[in-house]
Amino acid sequence: MVTCEHAGLHKKLAFQDKITFDHFIMRCSFSGYYGEGISLTHSSVERIMNHLQCMLNSSHLYTEGCQSCPSAYEHLENITTDAFYQVNYSVYPSNCNCKCVYCYYRYIKNDDNSVIADLYYKLLEVTKEMKSRGMINENTYVQMSSGEFTIHQHRNILAEILENYASNRISIFTSAIKFDNHVAELVSNGASINCSLDASDRNTYRRIKQLDKFDAVCETIYRYNQIRFGSVEVKYIVIPGYNDSDADLIAFMELMQKLEIQHISFAGLVMRDSSELFKLGVTSDGSNETAIRFYETAKEHFNCGLGLV
Repeated sequence: MVTCEHAGLHKKLAFQDKITFDHFIMRCSFSGYYGEGISLTHSSVERIMNHLQCMLNSSHLYTEGCQSCPSAYEHLENITTDAFYQVNYSVYPSNCNCKCVYCYYRYIKNDDNSVIADLYYKLLEVTKEMKSRGMINENTYVQMSSGEFTIHQHRNILAEILENYASNRISIFTSAIKFDNHVAELVSNGASINCSLDASDRNTYRRIKQLDKFDAVCETIYRYNQIRFGSVEVKYIVIPGYNDSDADLIAFMELMQKLEIQHISFAGLVMRDSSELFKLGVTSDGSNETAIRFYETAKEHFNCGLGLV
């Protein structure tokens, strides 16, 4: 039995994947551990709540996989918090205004919108129950990354879900193509914005996102950041043959300085066979190594908050 310096991360809950086959997944991003899932579609709210409580109480949060994690220590005590440290909402089908070449959700379709709406309402009901039972509290972080929030077909439900969390613990993943007044209000109250820009110029952006909105995105993230300085994190996913040169990195970091962005993260490419890149024969070879090199180079030469995802 072990715990670690990142102990709270073991109590992460993800509402993930295609919503009609949705599973709750307990996972630690360090050890790669995935817990048992339960279907949102075929389970009653009470059964779901019982399952979530079991997940919170489970000693299986710590597995043999944790032993190889550099952050794990056998001598520390188990965490005893009764609430989830973080909750991720990443459910589909969901509307999006990008066609990213690396996205593996873009082809998920479901024409029966009434059925999908019912499932989103169930997700809202589960969230309210989680709050009433103390499974989420004022310290719980929440990530909303279900498609594009600003144009989501059920954005009113998603907005109501977010009302159950403290404003300064909310992170909204957005393409930033569209400036949204509701998102701006959330930012002013403490929420943060996460945008995968992945490019330093219009042509590279158009090649990766498959639309010509680079200037609009830069303007939007600048506007959000001016509402509350430091509220925007820009992500850079390294794609071999697209944006992985040293010149790409320098141009990107210079752009971030111009836009006054204080939080930047680099990530390697996650490949799935449903992505456009896979169909084009692009591999992720060297992507993680380049992301690490970009992170180290940026940390040495630029004064801002940097992360490696």
